[in-house]
Amino acid sequence: MSVRSACRRAFIVGDNLQTDILAGNQTGIYSVFVRSGISGEPKPGDPRPDLIVDSVANLFRQKG
Repeated sequence: MSVRSACRRAFIVGDNLQTDILAGNQTGIYSVFVRSGISGEPKPGDPRPDLIVDSVANLFRQKG
């Protein structure tokens, strides 16, 4: 797997819109915001994540 290919499969998970999600936005990496963290709900003007989840556990749940 090439580095470019690996980067397309990477994602950043974070609970801080101003650091974690902003870093993903600035580097073009898919970003996942976890609501249970310090930032609360995104507000107008905040960096926008690609996906919002309530818990990190939601990323790894498998369907029956």
